[in-house]
Amino acid sequence: MIVQKSVSFFAQLFLDPTVNYFINNLIHNIKMKITKFFAVLLSAAMLLTTATFISCGDDDEPDTPVNPVNPDDPKPDPEPTPTPTKADEIAETIKQLSENATDGAPVALELDAATTADDIKSVAEAINKSETVNVALDLTKTSLTAVPAEAFKEVKNLSEVVLSEKITSIGDNAFKGCKTLKTVDFAAPLTKSGTDGTFTIGAYAFADCAELDSVKVPTANLEIAPTAFEGTSIAVLADGRLIKFADAKYAENVFVLAHVTEIPDTAFYYAVAHANTKEDGSIDTTYTYNETLKTITFAEGSKLTRIGKSAFANCSSLYEGYNGNGKGKLETVVLPASIKEIDDYALCYGCKTLTLPANLDRIGKFACGGINMGDDFEIPSTIKEVDSLAFYWNTDSSDPLHVYVRTTDGKGTIAIIPKDIETFEIPNTWTEMPFLWGWWGNWPNLREITFQKDSHIELIRTYQFPAVFLEKIVIPASVKVIESYAFTGTNNTEMKIFFEEGSQIEKINPTAFGNLGWWHMAPEIHLPKFFELTNEWSETTLVVPDYVTIYCPKDLVEQFKAADCYKNCTIIGE
Repeated sequence: MIVQKSVSFFAQLFLDPTVNYFINNLIHNIKMKITKFFAVLLSAAMLLTTATFISCGDDDEPDTPVNPVNPDDPKPDPEPTPTPTKADEIAETIKQLSENATDGAPVALELDAATTADDIKSVAEAINKSETVNVALDLTKTSLTAVPAEAFKEVKNLSEVVLSEKITSIGDNAFKGCKTLKTVDFAAPLTKSGTDGTFTIGAYAFADCAELDSVKVPTANLEIAPTAFEGTSIAVLADGRLIKFADAKYAENVFVLAHVTEIPDTAFYYAVAHANTKEDGSIDTTYTYNETLKTITFAEGSKLTRIGKSAFANCSSLYEGYNGNGKGKLETVVLPASIKEIDDYALCYGCKTLTLPANLDRIGKFACGGINMGDDFEIPSTIKEVDSLAFYWNTDSSDPLHVYVRTTDGKGTIAIIPKDIETFEIPNTWTEMPFLWGWWGNWPNLREITFQKDSHIELIRTYQFPAVFLEKIVIPASVKVIESYAFTGTNNTEMKIFFEEGSQIEKINPTAFGNLGWWHMAPEIHLPKFFELTNEWSETTLVVPDYVTIYCPKDLVEQFKAADCYKNCTIIGE
Protein backbone atom coordinates (compact mmCIF):
# COMPACT_ATOMS: atom_id res chain seq x y z
CA MET A 1 0.00 0.00 0.00
CA ILE A 2 2.70 2.34 0.88
CA VAL A 3 4.56 1.40 -2.28
CA GLN A 4 1.57 1.99 -4.48
CA LYS A 5 1.08 5.43 -3.05
CA SER A 6 4.68 6.34 -3.59
CA VAL A 7 4.64 5.33 -7.23
CA SER A 8 1.47 7.20 -7.79
CA PHE A 9 2.98 10.26 -6.21
CA PHE A 10 6.14 10.27 -8.36
CA ALA A 11 4.09 9.51 -11.47
CA GLN A 12 1.93 12.55 -10.91
CA LEU A 13 5.07 14.62 -10.15
CA PHE A 14 6.79 13.82 -13.46
CA LEU A 15 3.61 14.26 -15.40
CA ASP A 16 3.13 17.72 -14.03
CA PRO A 17 4.40 20.25 -16.65
CA THR A 18 5.94 22.65 -14.16
CA VAL A 19 7.76 19.93 -12.37
CA ASN A 20 8.81 18.39 -15.63
CA TYR A 21 10.43 21.69 -16.80
CA PHE A 22 12.32 22.03 -13.59
CA ILE A 23 13.74 18.54 -13.81
CA ASN A 24 14.80 18.91 -17.46
CA ASN A 25 16.58 22.17 -16.72
CA LEU A 26 18.39 20.58 -13.81
CA ILE A 27 19.58 17.67 -15.93
CA HIS A 28 20.83 20.08 -18.66
CA ASN A 29 22.88 22.07 -16.15
CA ILE A 30 24.41 18.94 -14.76
CA LYS A 31 25.41 17.81 -18.26
CA MET A 32 27.00 21.17 -19.02
CA LYS A 33 29.07 21.14 -15.84
CA ILE A 34 30.28 17.60 -16.55
CA THR A 35 31.25 18.65 -20.09
CA LYS A 36 33.22 21.67 -18.81
CA PHE A 37 34.94 19.55 -16.18
CA PHE A 38 36.21 17.11 -18.77
CA ALA A 39 37.27 20.01 -21.03
CA VAL A 40 39.33 21.52 -18.25
CA LEU A 41 40.77 18.13 -17.41
CA LEU A 42 41.70 17.58 -21.05
CA SER A 43 43.38 21.01 -21.26
CA ALA A 44 45.43 20.31 -18.16
CA ALA A 45 46.53 16.97 -19.57
CA MET A 46 47.60 18.60 -22.83
CA LEU A 47 49.52 21.33 -20.99
CA LEU A 48 51.30 18.76 -18.85
CA THR A 49 52.25 16.77 -21.95
CA THR A 50 53.63 19.89 -23.69
CA ALA A 51 55.75 20.86 -20.69
CA THR A 52 57.17 17.37 -20.44
CA PHE A 53 58.02 17.42 -24.17
CA ILE A 54 59.80 20.77 -23.88
CA SER A 55 61.78 19.68 -20.84
CA CYS A 56 63.00 16.61 -22.70
CA GLY A 57 64.19 18.76 -25.62
CA ASP A 58 67.01 21.37 -25.69
CA ASP A 59 68.35 21.79 -22.13
CA ASP A 60 69.66 25.24 -23.05
CA GLU A 61 66.14 26.61 -23.67
CA PRO A 62 64.50 28.28 -20.62
CA ASP A 63 61.45 26.65 -19.10
CA THR A 64 58.12 28.27 -20.06
CA PRO A 65 56.33 29.39 -16.90
CA VAL A 66 53.00 27.70 -16.35
CA ASN A 67 51.53 30.76 -14.75
CA PRO A 68 52.25 34.36 -15.69
CA VAL A 69 54.00 36.57 -13.12
CA ASN A 70 51.55 38.61 -11.18
CA PRO A 71 52.80 42.21 -10.92
CA ASP A 72 51.27 42.39 -7.47
CA ASP A 73 53.43 39.47 -6.22
CA PRO A 74 56.34 40.49 -3.89
CA LYS A 75 59.76 40.81 -5.68
CA PRO A 76 62.69 38.48 -4.62
CA ASP A 77 65.67 39.99 -2.77
CA PRO A 78 68.60 40.95 -5.13
CA GLU A 79 71.83 38.84 -4.97
CA PRO A 80 74.48 40.46 -2.71
CA THR A 81 77.43 42.24 -4.44
CA PRO A 82 80.75 40.44 -3.51
CA THR A 83 83.04 42.42 -1.20
CA PRO A 84 86.42 43.16 -2.89
CA THR A 85 89.31 41.13 -1.45
CA LYS A 86 92.59 42.71 -0.38
CA ALA A 87 94.20 41.21 -3.50
CA ASP A 88 91.55 42.96 -5.64
CA GLU A 89 92.24 46.26 -3.92
CA ILE A 90 96.00 45.93 -4.44
CA ALA A 91 95.48 44.92 -8.06
CA GLU A 92 93.34 48.03 -8.58
CA THR A 93 96.12 50.15 -7.04
CA ILE A 94 98.64 48.60 -9.42
CA LYS A 95 96.32 49.34 -12.33
CA GLN A 96 95.98 52.99 -11.34
CA LEU A 97 99.74 53.34 -10.86
CA SER A 98 100.41 51.80 -14.25
CA GLU A 99 98.21 54.40 -15.96
CA ASN A 100 100.55 57.13 -14.75
CA ALA A 101 103.80 55.21 -15.22
CA THR A 102 106.29 55.78 -18.00
CA ASP A 103 105.90 53.26 -20.78
CA GLY A 104 107.85 50.13 -19.99
CA ALA A 105 108.92 51.27 -16.52
CA PRO A 106 108.03 48.99 -13.59
CA VAL A 107 105.22 50.16 -11.32
CA ALA A 108 106.57 50.98 -7.85
CA LEU A 109 104.35 49.23 -5.30
CA GLU A 110 105.22 50.39 -1.78
CA LEU A 111 103.84 48.47 1.19
CA ASP A 112 103.31 50.24 4.52
CA ALA A 113 104.16 49.40 8.11
CA ALA A 114 100.81 47.66 8.66
CA THR A 115 101.72 44.91 6.19
CA THR A 116 101.85 41.49 7.81
CA ALA A 117 103.23 38.17 6.68
CA ASP A 118 99.65 37.08 5.94
CA ASP A 119 99.24 40.07 3.61
CA ILE A 120 102.11 38.90 1.43
CA LYS A 121 99.90 36.21 -0.11
CA SER A 122 97.41 38.88 -1.22
CA VAL A 123 100.24 41.01 -2.63
CA ALA A 124 101.54 38.08 -4.68
CA GLU A 125 98.04 37.32 -5.91
CA ALA A 126 97.49 40.97 -6.88
CA ILE A 127 100.76 41.12 -8.85
CA ASN A 128 99.73 38.01 -10.75
CA LYS A 129 96.34 39.62 -11.51
CA SER A 130 98.09 42.63 -13.00
CA GLU A 131 98.79 40.71 -16.19
CA THR A 132 101.60 42.40 -18.16
CA VAL A 133 102.33 45.25 -15.73
CA ASN A 134 105.86 44.85 -14.30
CA VAL A 135 105.99 45.57 -10.59
CA ALA A 136 108.88 46.84 -8.47
CA LEU A 137 108.03 45.85 -4.92
CA ASP A 138 109.23 48.05 -2.03
CA LEU A 139 109.22 46.43 1.43
CA THR A 140 111.41 49.02 3.14
CA LYS A 141 108.59 50.52 5.26
CA THR A 142 107.22 47.20 6.45
CA SER A 143 107.97 45.61 9.82
CA LEU A 144 108.62 42.22 8.26
CA THR A 145 111.62 40.31 9.55
CA ALA A 146 111.44 37.57 6.92
CA VAL A 147 110.15 36.90 3.45
CA PRO A 148 107.90 33.88 4.06
CA ALA A 149 108.46 30.55 2.34
CA GLU A 150 106.83 30.42 -1.12
CA ALA A 151 105.72 34.03 -0.67
CA PHE A 152 106.20 35.00 -4.33
CA LYS A 153 106.69 31.57 -5.87
CA GLU A 154 106.11 31.68 -9.65
CA VAL A 155 104.77 35.25 -9.61
CA LYS A 156 104.80 36.21 -13.27
CA ASN A 157 105.61 39.90 -13.51
CA LEU A 158 107.68 40.86 -10.50
CA SER A 159 110.78 42.71 -11.78
CA GLU A 160 112.45 44.21 -8.69
CA VAL A 161 112.36 43.83 -4.91
CA VAL A 162 113.78 46.19 -2.29
CA LEU A 163 113.92 44.60 1.15
CA SER A 164 113.65 46.14 4.58
CA GLU A 165 116.81 46.29 6.69
CA LYS A 166 114.84 44.39 9.34
CA ILE A 167 114.57 41.30 7.18
CA THR A 168 116.99 38.59 8.29
CA SER A 169 115.92 35.66 6.14
CA ILE A 170 114.40 34.71 2.81
CA GLY A 171 112.36 31.52 3.11
CA ASP A 172 112.45 28.35 1.04
CA ASN A 173 111.06 28.82 -2.49
CA ALA A 174 110.29 32.47 -1.64
CA PHE A 175 110.94 33.72 -5.19
CA LYS A 176 111.30 30.42 -7.03
CA GLY A 177 110.28 30.60 -10.67
CA CYS A 178 109.90 34.40 -10.82
CA LYS A 179 110.95 34.51 -14.47
CA THR A 180 111.03 38.32 -14.75
CA LEU A 181 112.79 39.11 -11.46
CA LYS A 182 116.06 40.96 -12.19
CA THR A 183 117.31 42.52 -8.94
CA VAL A 184 116.87 42.15 -5.20
CA ASP A 185 118.28 44.88 -2.96
CA PHE A 186 118.33 46.30 0.52
CA ALA A 187 117.36 49.91 1.14
CA ALA A 188 120.83 50.61 2.53
CA PRO A 189 124.07 48.67 3.14
CA LEU A 190 123.92 46.75 6.40
CA THR A 191 126.67 45.76 8.77
CA LYS A 192 124.53 43.43 10.82
CA SER A 193 121.36 41.49 10.27
CA GLY A 194 119.45 39.57 12.91
CA THR A 195 120.27 39.03 16.54
CA ASP A 196 123.21 36.75 15.80
CA GLY A 197 124.46 38.68 12.80
CA THR A 198 123.38 35.96 10.36
CA PHE A 199 121.39 36.38 7.18
CA THR A 200 119.87 33.22 5.68
CA ILE A 201 118.66 32.43 2.17
CA GLY A 202 116.62 29.22 2.08
CA ALA A 203 116.47 26.27 -0.28
CA TYR A 204 115.45 27.15 -3.85
CA ALA A 205 114.73 30.70 -2.66
CA PHE A 206 115.62 32.13 -6.10
CA ALA A 207 115.76 28.94 -8.15
CA ASP A 208 114.83 29.26 -11.84
CA CYS A 209 114.79 33.08 -11.76
CA ALA A 210 116.24 33.20 -15.28
CA GLU A 211 116.59 37.00 -15.48
CA LEU A 212 118.11 37.54 -12.04
CA ASP A 213 121.27 39.68 -12.30
CA SER A 214 122.17 40.50 -8.72
CA VAL A 215 121.12 40.21 -5.11
CA LYS A 216 122.55 42.75 -2.70
CA VAL A 217 123.03 41.22 0.73
CA PRO A 218 124.16 42.57 4.10
CA THR A 219 127.82 42.25 4.96
CA ALA A 220 126.95 39.96 7.83
CA ASN A 221 127.47 36.23 8.13
CA LEU A 222 125.59 34.52 5.36
CA GLU A 223 123.96 31.13 5.25
CA ILE A 224 123.04 30.34 1.68
CA ALA A 225 121.35 27.01 0.94
CA PRO A 226 123.18 25.01 -1.76
CA THR A 227 120.10 25.11 -4.01
CA ALA A 228 119.19 28.75 -3.39
CA PHE A 229 120.23 29.92 -6.87
CA GLU A 230 119.91 26.80 -9.00
CA GLY A 231 118.79 27.60 -12.52
CA THR A 232 120.07 31.19 -12.40
CA SER A 233 123.23 32.95 -13.63
CA ILE A 234 124.07 34.00 -10.05
CA ALA A 235 127.34 32.22 -9.28
CA VAL A 236 129.43 34.09 -6.71
CA LEU A 237 129.24 36.36 -3.71
CA ALA A 238 131.61 39.21 -4.52
CA ASP A 239 132.04 42.31 -2.38
CA GLY A 240 128.58 42.12 -0.79
CA ARG A 241 126.64 41.26 -3.94
CA LEU A 242 125.50 37.95 -5.37
CA ILE A 243 126.29 38.19 -9.08
CA LYS A 244 127.26 36.20 -12.18
CA PHE A 245 130.85 35.47 -13.20
CA ALA A 246 130.87 38.13 -15.92
CA ASP A 247 130.23 40.84 -13.32
CA ALA A 248 132.80 39.51 -10.83
CA LYS A 249 135.95 39.91 -12.96
CA TYR A 250 137.09 42.99 -11.01
CA ALA A 251 136.00 41.84 -7.55
CA GLU A 252 138.36 41.71 -4.55
CA ASN A 253 136.87 38.82 -2.56
CA VAL A 254 135.05 35.98 -4.28
CA PHE A 255 132.97 33.22 -2.71
CA VAL A 256 131.79 30.59 -5.21
CA LEU A 257 128.28 29.28 -4.48
CA ALA A 258 127.60 25.59 -3.94
CA HIS A 259 125.41 25.00 -7.01
CA VAL A 260 128.09 26.20 -9.47
CA THR A 261 129.52 23.33 -11.55
CA GLU A 262 132.08 25.23 -13.64
CA ILE A 263 134.23 28.34 -13.44
CA PRO A 264 134.28 29.61 -17.05
CA ASP A 265 137.39 30.09 -19.18
CA THR A 266 139.20 33.40 -18.38
CA ALA A 267 136.65 34.12 -15.62
CA PHE A 268 139.08 36.35 -13.66
CA TYR A 269 141.82 36.81 -16.23
CA TYR A 270 142.33 40.12 -17.99
CA ALA A 271 145.24 42.11 -19.35
CA VAL A 272 145.29 45.87 -19.81
CA ALA A 273 147.75 47.09 -22.48
CA HIS A 274 149.92 50.15 -21.88
CA ALA A 275 151.68 51.68 -24.90
CA ASN A 276 154.91 53.52 -24.11
CA THR A 277 156.84 55.53 -26.69
CA LYS A 278 160.58 55.00 -26.52
CA GLU A 279 163.23 57.63 -27.31
CA ASP A 280 163.69 56.22 -30.78
CA GLY A 281 159.96 56.61 -31.46
CA SER A 282 159.12 52.91 -31.29
CA ILE A 283 156.22 51.68 -29.22
CA ASP A 284 156.79 49.42 -26.25
CA THR A 285 153.64 47.69 -24.98
CA THR A 286 153.40 46.44 -21.42
CA TYR A 287 150.46 44.77 -19.69
CA THR A 288 148.81 45.01 -16.31
CA TYR A 289 147.03 41.86 -15.18
CA ASN A 290 144.40 41.29 -12.52
CA GLU A 291 145.77 42.94 -9.39
CA THR A 292 142.35 43.26 -7.74
CA LEU A 293 141.39 39.73 -6.73
CA LYS A 294 142.57 38.99 -3.19
CA THR A 295 140.74 35.86 -2.04
CA ILE A 296 138.88 32.94 -3.59
CA THR A 297 136.89 30.48 -1.46
CA PHE A 298 134.27 27.82 -2.16
CA ALA A 299 130.97 27.03 -0.46
CA GLU A 300 130.60 23.92 1.64
CA GLY A 301 128.96 21.16 -0.38
CA SER A 302 130.26 22.63 -3.63
CA LYS A 303 129.31 20.86 -6.87
CA LEU A 304 132.20 22.42 -8.81
CA THR A 305 133.68 19.94 -11.31
CA ARG A 306 135.81 22.11 -13.62
CA ILE A 307 138.01 25.19 -13.51
CA GLY A 308 138.22 26.53 -17.07
CA LYS A 309 141.24 27.57 -19.13
CA SER A 310 143.04 30.60 -17.72
CA ALA A 311 140.24 31.08 -15.17
CA PHE A 312 142.68 32.66 -12.66
CA ALA A 313 145.67 33.08 -14.95
CA ASN A 314 147.97 35.97 -14.02
CA CYS A 315 145.82 37.07 -11.11
CA SER A 316 148.95 38.63 -9.68
CA SER A 317 147.32 39.86 -6.49
CA LEU A 318 146.46 36.33 -5.41
CA TYR A 319 150.07 35.42 -4.71
CA GLU A 320 153.24 36.94 -3.40
CA GLY A 321 156.61 37.19 -5.06
CA TYR A 322 156.17 36.49 -8.77
CA ASN A 323 158.73 38.80 -10.41
CA GLY A 324 158.50 40.91 -7.27
CA ASN A 325 155.05 42.22 -8.22
CA GLY A 326 152.78 40.10 -6.02
CA LYS A 327 150.58 42.10 -3.67
CA GLY A 328 148.14 39.52 -2.34
CA LYS A 329 148.13 37.60 0.92
CA LEU A 330 146.59 34.38 -0.33
CA GLU A 331 149.03 31.56 0.33
CA THR A 332 146.80 28.50 0.01
CA VAL A 333 143.90 27.52 -2.23
CA VAL A 334 141.77 24.59 -1.05
CA LEU A 335 139.76 23.23 -3.97
CA PRO A 336 136.43 21.43 -3.44
CA ALA A 337 136.48 17.64 -3.37
CA SER A 338 134.08 17.62 -6.33
CA ILE A 339 136.70 19.00 -8.78
CA LYS A 340 137.39 16.69 -11.75
CA GLU A 341 139.35 18.94 -14.12
CA ILE A 342 141.76 21.85 -13.81
CA ASP A 343 142.20 23.04 -17.38
CA ASP A 344 145.25 24.63 -19.06
CA TYR A 345 146.65 27.72 -17.28
CA ALA A 346 143.67 27.62 -14.89
CA LEU A 347 145.55 28.62 -11.73
CA CYS A 348 148.70 29.86 -13.38
CA TYR A 349 150.50 32.10 -10.88
CA GLY A 350 147.48 31.86 -8.62
CA CYS A 351 148.88 31.12 -5.16
CA LYS A 352 151.90 29.88 -3.25
CA THR A 353 150.61 26.43 -2.28
CA LEU A 354 147.73 24.25 -3.38
CA THR A 355 145.72 21.40 -1.90
CA LEU A 356 144.46 19.07 -4.61
CA PRO A 357 141.28 16.96 -4.29
CA ALA A 358 141.72 13.21 -4.59
CA ASN A 359 139.08 12.73 -7.30
CA LEU A 360 140.74 14.76 -10.04
CA ASP A 361 140.68 13.29 -13.55
CA ARG A 362 142.85 15.84 -15.37
CA ILE A 363 145.33 18.65 -14.78
CA GLY A 364 146.19 20.58 -17.94
CA LYS A 365 149.31 22.33 -19.21
CA PHE A 366 150.59 25.00 -16.81
CA ALA A 367 147.32 24.53 -14.91
CA CYS A 368 149.12 25.00 -11.61
CA GLY A 369 152.10 26.90 -12.95
CA GLY A 370 153.72 29.39 -10.62
CA ILE A 371 152.75 27.41 -7.54
CA ASN A 372 155.61 26.36 -5.29
CA MET A 373 154.44 22.91 -4.28
CA GLY A 374 157.33 22.23 -1.90
CA ASP A 375 159.84 19.40 -1.74
CA ASP A 376 157.50 16.68 -0.39
CA PHE A 377 154.41 17.44 -2.42
CA GLU A 378 152.54 14.39 -3.70
CA ILE A 379 149.81 14.23 -6.33
CA PRO A 380 147.00 11.67 -5.84
CA SER A 381 147.53 8.47 -7.83
CA THR A 382 143.86 8.56 -8.83
CA ILE A 383 144.50 11.42 -11.26
CA LYS A 384 144.19 9.97 -14.75
CA GLU A 385 145.92 12.65 -16.82
CA VAL A 386 148.53 15.20 -15.79
CA ASP A 387 150.39 17.28 -18.35
CA SER A 388 154.14 17.17 -17.87
CA LEU A 389 154.16 20.97 -17.59
CA ALA A 390 151.12 21.14 -15.30
CA PHE A 391 153.22 22.34 -12.36
CA TYR A 392 155.95 24.17 -14.24
CA TRP A 393 157.19 26.86 -11.90
CA ASN A 394 160.14 29.16 -12.22
CA THR A 395 159.69 32.69 -10.89
CA ASP A 396 163.24 33.86 -11.40
CA SER A 397 166.29 32.97 -13.47
CA SER A 398 168.09 31.83 -10.35
CA ASP A 399 165.23 29.76 -8.89
CA PRO A 400 165.02 25.99 -9.30
CA LEU A 401 162.54 24.62 -11.83
CA HIS A 402 159.50 22.75 -10.50
CA VAL A 403 158.00 20.12 -12.81
CA TYR A 404 155.57 17.23 -12.46
CA VAL A 405 156.80 13.63 -12.63
CA ARG A 406 154.78 10.40 -12.62
CA THR A 407 156.45 7.67 -10.57
CA THR A 408 156.43 3.86 -10.55
CA ASP A 409 154.08 3.68 -7.55
CA GLY A 410 151.38 5.36 -9.66
CA LYS A 411 151.64 8.64 -7.82
CA GLY A 412 152.94 11.95 -9.03
CA THR A 413 155.45 14.25 -7.48
CA ILE A 414 157.17 17.56 -8.13
CA ALA A 415 160.79 17.39 -9.24
CA ILE A 416 162.84 20.41 -8.21
CA ILE A 417 165.92 20.89 -10.37
CA PRO A 418 168.47 23.64 -9.66
CA LYS A 419 169.55 25.91 -12.50
CA ASP A 420 173.31 25.62 -12.14
CA ILE A 421 173.65 21.82 -12.45
CA GLU A 422 176.22 20.30 -14.88
CA THR A 423 174.95 16.71 -14.70
CA PHE A 424 171.58 15.21 -13.88
CA GLU A 425 170.60 11.58 -13.32
CA ILE A 426 167.03 10.49 -14.12
CA PRO A 427 165.80 8.36 -11.17
CA ASN A 428 164.62 4.85 -12.01
CA THR A 429 161.37 5.64 -10.16
CA TRP A 430 160.33 8.02 -12.95
CA THR A 431 158.08 6.56 -15.63
CA GLU A 432 158.34 9.55 -17.97
CA MET A 433 160.57 12.44 -18.91
CA PRO A 434 158.90 15.38 -17.20
CA PHE A 435 159.82 18.37 -19.38
CA LEU A 436 161.58 19.66 -22.44
CA TRP A 437 165.20 19.99 -21.40
CA GLY A 438 166.81 23.21 -22.58
CA TRP A 439 163.79 24.59 -24.43
CA TRP A 440 163.88 27.80 -22.41
CA GLY A 441 167.58 27.72 -21.65
CA ASN A 442 166.85 26.56 -18.12
CA TRP A 443 170.18 24.77 -17.57
CA PRO A 444 172.94 26.68 -19.32
CA ASN A 445 175.66 24.60 -17.65
CA LEU A 446 174.10 21.17 -18.19
CA ARG A 447 176.46 18.84 -20.09
CA GLU A 448 175.31 15.32 -19.26
CA ILE A 449 172.03 13.50 -18.57
CA THR A 450 172.22 9.91 -17.34
CA PHE A 451 169.67 7.28 -16.31
CA GLN A 452 169.75 5.15 -13.21
CA LYS A 453 170.03 1.41 -13.78
CA ASP A 454 166.72 -0.38 -14.47
CA SER A 455 165.12 2.77 -15.81
CA HIS A 456 161.34 2.81 -16.42
CA ILE A 457 161.35 5.55 -19.06
CA GLU A 458 159.56 4.23 -22.18
CA LEU A 459 159.06 7.39 -24.24
CA ILE A 460 161.32 10.19 -25.42
CA ARG A 461 158.91 12.80 -26.71
CA THR A 462 159.09 15.43 -29.45
CA TYR A 463 161.58 18.22 -28.61
CA GLN A 464 162.72 16.35 -25.50
CA PHE A 465 166.33 17.64 -25.69
CA PRO A 466 166.38 20.82 -27.81
CA ALA A 467 169.02 23.50 -27.37
CA VAL A 468 171.13 21.64 -24.81
CA PHE A 469 174.93 21.25 -24.68
CA LEU A 470 174.99 17.52 -24.00
CA GLU A 471 178.24 15.75 -24.78
CA LYS A 472 176.82 12.24 -24.55
CA ILE A 473 173.58 10.44 -23.81
CA VAL A 474 172.90 6.73 -23.49
CA ILE A 475 169.24 5.93 -24.15
CA PRO A 476 168.10 3.30 -21.62
CA ALA A 477 166.98 -0.16 -22.73
CA SER A 478 163.45 0.55 -21.41
CA VAL A 479 162.76 3.19 -24.09
CA LYS A 480 160.39 1.89 -26.77
CA VAL A 481 159.57 5.02 -28.80
CA ILE A 482 161.54 8.12 -29.80
CA GLU A 483 159.32 10.79 -31.33
CA SER A 484 160.14 13.39 -33.98
CA TYR A 485 162.77 16.06 -33.35
CA ALA A 486 163.63 14.56 -29.95
CA PHE A 487 167.29 15.62 -30.29
CA THR A 488 166.86 18.47 -32.72
CA GLY A 489 169.00 21.51 -32.09
CA THR A 490 171.73 20.12 -29.91
CA ASN A 491 174.29 22.86 -29.32
CA ASN A 492 177.28 20.57 -28.93
CA THR A 493 179.13 19.70 -32.14
CA GLU A 494 180.70 16.68 -30.38
CA MET A 495 177.49 15.10 -28.99
CA LYS A 496 177.22 11.30 -29.17
CA ILE A 497 174.00 9.28 -28.91
CA PHE A 498 174.10 5.62 -27.79
CA PHE A 499 171.53 2.91 -26.99
CA GLU A 500 171.92 0.74 -23.91
CA GLU A 501 172.63 -2.97 -24.40
CA GLY A 502 169.40 -4.94 -24.60
CA SER A 503 167.46 -2.02 -26.10
CA GLN A 504 163.72 -2.64 -26.50
CA ILE A 505 163.27 0.13 -29.04
CA GLU A 506 160.22 -0.40 -31.27
CA LYS A 507 160.05 2.85 -33.21
CA ILE A 508 162.36 5.76 -33.95
CA ASN A 509 160.89 8.61 -35.93
CA PRO A 510 163.12 9.38 -38.96
CA THR A 511 163.38 13.00 -37.83
CA ALA A 512 164.23 12.12 -34.23
CA PHE A 513 167.84 13.31 -34.61
CA GLY A 514 167.32 16.34 -36.82
CA ASN A 515 165.43 17.80 -39.81
CA LEU A 516 165.50 21.41 -38.68
CA GLY A 517 168.28 22.64 -40.96
CA TRP A 518 169.15 25.77 -39.04
CA TRP A 519 169.93 23.78 -35.87
CA HIS A 520 172.86 21.48 -35.32
CA MET A 521 172.41 17.71 -35.45
CA ALA A 522 174.20 15.19 -33.24
CA PRO A 523 177.38 14.26 -35.18
CA GLU A 524 177.58 10.69 -33.92
CA ILE A 525 174.57 8.36 -33.68
CA HIS A 526 174.88 4.67 -32.68
CA LEU A 527 171.64 2.85 -33.57
CA PRO A 528 170.70 -0.37 -31.71
CA LYS A 529 171.84 -3.66 -33.21
CA PHE A 530 168.36 -4.89 -34.11
CA PHE A 531 167.18 -1.56 -35.48
CA GLU A 532 165.27 -1.92 -38.79
CA LEU A 533 165.40 0.57 -41.63
CA THR A 534 161.77 1.02 -42.64
CA ASN A 535 160.32 2.72 -45.69
CA GLU A 536 159.42 5.58 -43.38
CA TRP A 537 163.13 6.28 -42.96
CA SER A 538 164.18 5.91 -46.57
CA GLU A 539 161.31 8.10 -47.85
CA THR A 540 161.80 11.00 -45.47
CA THR A 541 162.80 14.39 -46.85
CA LEU A 542 165.48 14.64 -44.17
CA VAL A 543 168.95 15.14 -45.61
CA VAL A 544 171.53 14.21 -43.00
CA PRO A 545 174.48 16.65 -43.11
CA ASP A 546 177.93 15.44 -44.04
CA TYR A 547 179.36 15.93 -40.57
CA VAL A 548 177.11 13.17 -39.18
CA THR A 549 178.26 9.57 -38.80
CA ILE A 550 175.63 6.88 -38.33
CA TYR A 551 176.62 3.58 -36.78
CA CYS A 552 174.03 0.96 -37.68
CA PRO A 553 173.69 -2.85 -37.74
CA LYS A 554 176.03 -4.34 -40.36
CA ASP A 555 173.21 -5.83 -42.41
CA LEU A 556 171.67 -2.36 -42.87
CA VAL A 557 174.74 -0.50 -44.13
CA GLU A 558 173.92 -0.91 -47.83
CA GLN A 559 170.30 0.13 -47.28
CA PHE A 560 171.39 3.27 -45.47
CA LYS A 561 173.84 4.13 -48.23
CA ALA A 562 171.16 3.59 -50.88
CA ALA A 563 168.72 5.96 -49.17
CA ASP A 564 168.83 9.47 -50.63
CA CYS A 565 168.63 11.17 -47.26
CA TYR A 566 171.91 9.61 -46.04
CA LYS A 567 173.99 10.14 -49.17
CA ASN A 568 176.00 12.96 -47.61
CA CYS A 569 176.83 11.34 -44.27
CA THR A 570 179.12 8.51 -43.24
CA ILE A 571 177.54 5.08 -42.64
CA ILE A 572 179.48 2.54 -40.54
CA GLY A 573 178.31 -0.96 -39.62
CA GLU A 574 178.88 -2.42 -36.18
